[in-house]
Amino acid sequence: EKPQQERRSLHQICRDVEVEYSRENKMQVHIDYNTISRRSKGGRSCAEFNWETNAWLKPEEEEMVVAYCIELAIRAFPLNHKVLKTHVDSILNSRIGASFPKEGVGKSWTQRFLERHSDRLGQYWSTSLDTARGHAVNENTHKEWCKLLKDVLEKHDI
Repeated sequence: EKPQQERRSLHQICRDVEVEYSRENKMQVHIDYNTISRRSKGGRSCAEFNWETNAWLKPEEEEMVVAYCIELAIRAFPLNHKVLKTHVDSILNSRIGASFPKEGVGKSWTQRFLERHSDRLGQYWSTSLDTARGHAVNENTHKEWCKLLKDVLEKHDI
């Protein structure tokens, strides 16, 4: 703990950071001490509040979608906004029905979803399909594919 004479108020800290930022970046910013105080006590940001109150998917559905995305990546299928949108739209159509908008979720929604789960979902670079096919034809890959197929068949009781 700092000695009493070295302590500064939250107001003063905010002003000092504003001045330092302005000096370093040649831009004026305002730091609201009420926001800093609220967030330091565990308060939610506006984005967190909006996500929690206006989210299309329930938390367990979001986890299912993340798992689906990871499963696609394991199988080397490309995930893009269209694939993600189609999957999420089918979930919401099943749960919500006719009250779910015909156009479904938008690209902004899928982008925010990916940002929210960026710790587990990321962008991956892949080689060209021909190169991947050439390297894929080997005994180990064939065994792994057969094991994967068996697991899927057992999982879905097929």
